[in-house]
Amino acid sequence: MVSQYSIEGLEPKEIFKPESLEEVSLILKDANEKNKALAPICYGTKLNLGNPLKRLDYLLILSELKNLVEYAPSDLYVTVQCGMKLKDLQEILKRKNQHIPLDPPYYDKASIGGIISTNSFGPKRLRYGSLRDMLLGLKIVTAEGKIIRAGGKVVKNVAGYDLVKLYIGSLGTLGVIAEATFRVYPLPEKLVTLIVKLKDYREAMSLKERVQDSYLLPCALDMINPSLASSLNLDGSYYLLVRFDGLEVDVNREVRDALDLFKKGGFYDVKVIEKDEDLWDKLINYPQRIKEKESFVSLKVGILSTDLPLLMRLMEEYNLKPLINYHLGLGLGRMFLIDAEDYNVLGKVIDALREELYSKKGYLVIEHSPKELKKYTNVWGKLREDFPLMKGLKEALDPKGILNPGRFVGGI
Repeated sequence: MVSQYSIEGLEPKEIFKPESLEEVSLILKDANEKNKALAPICYGTKLNLGNPLKRLDYLLILSELKNLVEYAPSDLYVTVQCGMKLKDLQEILKRKNQHIPLDPPYYDKASIGGIISTNSFGPKRLRYGSLRDMLLGLKIVTAEGKIIRAGGKVVKNVAGYDLVKLYIGSLGTLGVIAEATFRVYPLPEKLVTLIVKLKDYREAMSLKERVQDSYLLPCALDMINPSLASSLNLDGSYYLLVRFDGLEVDVNREVRDALDLFKKGGFYDVKVIEKDEDLWDKLINYPQRIKEKESFVSLKVGILSTDLPLLMRLMEEYNLKPLINYHLGLGLGRMFLIDAEDYNVLGKVIDALREELYSKKGYLVIEHSPKELKKYTNVWGKLREDFPLMKGLKEALDPKGILNPGRFVGGI
């Protein structure tokens, strides 16, 4: 029973599955008093993200905390417990023609708490922003078992320190997220994707500039390379996926004007996909489809789109042949390696890639990999100048270091 819940080969000594916030509080209080290392999880979609845990005593499974706490459609906010799946929350909001414009990987399995803890995102971030723009408030259980609130129910509610943003992407190392309050948005009447076939990535850069210099407001602007295109049942070419959402009349106009813009730029091979959910589901959830392959590696890269030629050149120099999904309007992308073998060599290549990216103020993070690769390179890369501040926050909020010890940047 215990081995079923091991995290990268590390097995917990005890497993807890609380059904109330009060139970969570008591478990954390007990762990803190006994100096027991604790890892909070829901459905385990992102357990591989981060450094291997230094130790694990208690495993806290929060999947039973999945209730709708409060929903005020007219006031545009909703509060849910951390264990609710994003998919289930969207179904509730859909009844009132509302949604949260989040489209992270593992959409159908990921929990609200897990998405916040990992700061997970998808292509729609281009138009709607990140979790920092949608999350209004949190209820947190601290390492000592205290229940605290941060933020509120309205957009302008911050006085003093904005603790909500502190917990986003903290990987459960600063406290356990118990409840979350989101701003909700009108459900789009229509979604349409234009699939533009390209000769190479340079054409993607050129077309991206044309789109961003126009009045067009796509909700996604993603480039995929030939190998990833093939896995999506497209022929082996570069493509730019341009997605529009909103009122039907507005989307129809934007599609019409986008097609004219593309033709003026010499881009004639364009497909219009009106029922595009399946296409984006396959693209966004690609890691979920091949996650079970032991050699699968997923890398998140941050680099300005103007520096994309550097990234592509480095792929050739180091003989890497990744599947690439690059969010051109965001300067963020993911690269997937399917059959990585020599982890020692791959670790050195990743380190070399990072040095090149650092010179352009970019970065590279390993989002998923075999544990073996983590022996040869750092998951997060080199420490930033603000690391002492991060370490100080960890020591202040988790003095005994019991929450996911070692998982985050710098082993905190």
